[in-house]
Amino acid sequence: MTDYTIISNTQVEPEAPVTSELMNSLRDNPLAIAEGATAAPRVALKAISGTNTAIKSGLEGYQGGYFIVEYYMATGQGGSGSAVLEFSNDGATFPGTLTLDTIGSENVIAKTDHIQVDFATGDYVRLLGSVGTVGSMPTDPTHFRLTVISNSGASGFVLAMPNGGNAAS
Repeated sequence: MTDYTIISNTQVEPEAPVTSELMNSLRDNPLAIAEGATAAPRVALKAISGTNTAIKSGLEGYQGGYFIVEYYMATGQGGSGSAVLEFSNDGATFPGTLTLDTIGSENVIAKTDHIQVDFATGDYVRLLGSVGTVGSMPTDPTHFRLTVISNSGASGFVLAMPNGGNAAS
């Protein structure tokens, strides 16, 4: 993998010498960005998928993410169900929660939603129409999971595409 080199303002000021180090950085940095090198800005598309309750990593160094979630829940008499997208910065505890849906007794629901989340602020925008803030979003999330539960059947799938820019703001 090609190393990413930060180019200082003094290296590109008028009258600054054109050095081989600067020229190598100008040549190598675009490749390092595309390869996702350490310290390089994150712009390359990355996809991470997971099924219901699977803990997925890979959000390190990204500023936001685009999530496509699909879930199904069914409840019997006296039952309830919920679909929640959760975020963590350690892979063990998931304080950041975005409740997608809840259902009550004797109900069935199946949905697909698209959600853009800004990791710095927790702000989100959902294709199904709502905007808001993920509750208790951890600093620099590294993991996520989709948890779908009910008393008569539940399933879920999530496709995450982390990105480098601010997501919802």
